[in-house]
Amino acid sequence: MRCGVGDYTARLAEALSEDAGMKVSVLTSETDSLQETRAGGPHISRTVSGWNIRDLRQIIGAVRQSRPDIIHLQFPTQGYKVLN
Repeated sequence: MRCGVGDYTARLAEALSEDAGMKVSVLTSETDSLQETRAGGPHISRTVSGWNIRDLRQIIGAVRQSRPDIIHLQFPTQGYKVLN
């Protein structure tokens, strides 16, 4: 998705995908349509309907299905209220 975290994640996934021994997947929102999966690049999985606590079961299910060796979690803080 378009934001600093999205740009960073896209670049990281692309760089890691250059290693033929790595299979890279990015789990993102259903509404993310900016980048297409391309041959040799990271797999883009648009399966998450939301990123709230009520969506946690769906997120965990998607992660378990891919059986990753490493999970790198990124999230943008823009739009979240900061409590003082």
